[in-house]
Amino acid sequence: MNTETTAAQRRGRLTLLAVATAFVLPIFLAWLLTSGVLPWLPKGRLNYGSLIEPTIDLKSRQFLDENGFATSFDRRFGEWTMAAILSDPCGADCRRTLDDVRRIRLALREEMARVYMAAIVDRGRTGAEPGARDTEGPTEVYRTSVAELMATLRAARAVPEGQSGFDQIILIDHRSRAMMIYPPHADLGSVTRDVKRLLRASKTD
Repeated sequence: MNTETTAAQRRGRLTLLAVATAFVLPIFLAWLLTSGVLPWLPKGRLNYGSLIEPTIDLKSRQFLDENGFATSFDRRFGEWTMAAILSDPCGADCRRTLDDVRRIRLALREEMARVYMAAIVDRGRTGAEPGARDTEGPTEVYRTSVAELMATLRAARAVPEGQSGFDQIILIDHRSRAMMIYPPHADLGSVTRDVKRLLRASKTD
């Protein structure tokens, strides 16, 4: 076997390896991001919202929809939830928070379909349910024990002691994990930038 033949074979192997890598690597990276093997959140770039560390798994918490049926945040693979924790009754701050969530979602533009809006309310709520008529956008209702949820958030230092925790926005991934939290009257531009970064980091297509 001469030198030219050996070099040609080496180039052929390298070309085959490069082609295989180009096809396999994106699939492997997508699997890593969605499997939970690696913590993919870009911490250094999320400069506005407060990361919830460790993340809070909401699967074990009971949530009911507005009709009283069991529901969860992991029904839509690949989609995220912006959930507003609302007081009862829903006053001016509450309505502003719902409107903020709507504005943030609209600002996502082409990525808007990957995020849906939700309202977390107490299971003993007596006021009218928040809904599309209040926010000009789809808002799903999740009833739970808000007191217990607040205790969980405080234990994770996501809600400081002395603050009610109402009218905050929680960002929840498609595995029902509460990832980030934003205070009442958050800067909408900063929240939007955070959400866009997370969506880019978690994109698998």
